[in-house]
Amino acid sequence: MAFDTQSRDYRIRFFGGNVQNKDDFKRGEYACIKDIPKNKRLNCAGMLLYDGWQIKDDYPWK
Repeated sequence: MAFDTQSRDYRIRFFGGNVQNKDDFKRGEYACIKDIPKNKRLNCAGMLLYDGWQIKDDYPWK
């Protein structure tokens, strides 16, 4: 996650680009999936935030 302070746009941006829907957290180099190294699963926090800090059934480690 990162904040874009240069443009004064303080929305949260996640690794790998803009998030259009929940499936975007499961794509790319920092995806929230079990098949990639643990140190690259950075979008799992974004997925939890997107779900209102609830671990839903589609979370990979439920």
